[in-house]
Amino acid sequence: MSTRPVPSLLALIDEFDAFILDQWGVLHDGTTPLPDAMEAVTALLAAGKVIVTLSNTGRRQATTEVVLRRMGFPLDRFRTNVTSGETAFAALSSGEIGGTRLPGRRCYLICRDNDTSVVDGSGVEHVADVAGADFVMLSGIEGERWSVGDYMAELAPAVQRRLPMICSNPDLVALTATGEHIAPGKVAAAYEAATGVTPIFVGKPYRPVYDRCLQALPDVSKARVLCVGDSLTHDIGGGAGAGLKTLFCMAGIHRDGFDLCAPAAANLDALRAVLADHGGPAPDYLIDRLRWS
Repeated sequence: MSTRPVPSLLALIDEFDAFILDQWGVLHDGTTPLPDAMEAVTALLAAGKVIVTLSNTGRRQATTEVVLRRMGFPLDRFRTNVTSGETAFAALSSGEIGGTRLPGRRCYLICRDNDTSVVDGSGVEHVADVAGADFVMLSGIEGERWSVGDYMAELAPAVQRRLPMICSNPDLVALTATGEHIAPGKVAAAYEAATGVTPIFVGKPYRPVYDRCLQALPDVSKARVLCVGDSLTHDIGGGAGAGLKTLFCMAGIHRDGFDLCAPAAANLDALRAVLADHGGPAPDYLIDRLRWS
């Protein structure tokens, strides 16, 4: 393992020009900015660096921008804010995902907070009854209220029909201000186990969201782009799969595997253990959390 521990972003500032930052677990917990994150973002911008945020949320870009702005992030100075939901909307609008044609134009939508924007205006019809659907669109869940079993009960008619599923949030868990909760990827995995139908995923670690990020960075060499995240599978695996360098934040969803009171250099054995448990490539760099100094 060739992972290099770093005490802060200052150690990398001369090596990279653009930073693709995960949102939940790196910038914020869904409610408030995480410690040191705001200072790090402000300092990166002051140093002339380009920031793109990348989130596996199934929501559209505009919705997440409202959240970031409410928290006080200097959104107008970010290059763009990519979400898997916005990428999914673009795919639904085009009629294909990753070169594969949509399995129809009628979907049964599972979403959070009645947010139907991932399909609204896409040309895909949102139907209220699974019986009239060509596929299931899994955009978001209320993991703090409902279990995988609850969602599988709702999807029982789709399971019986073995309908195709599109999942616009591959995350398995969500790190929130009230703790960890299940995320849509958990439901998608249960659906696949019950039907044998492999969902079509949009989001990290899959390539379409990284292509969308890089399209916003035509002036930056890929070698000068750093992906920052707290999920080994999604952030680190996805960044590496896109041919980008990666920085792993220990204080995110894998935090229980690390000694956060010790420096990153003292956590390399812990990283090996977490990698053995979760798989995926080793990150290029290791840090406790997003911090400038």
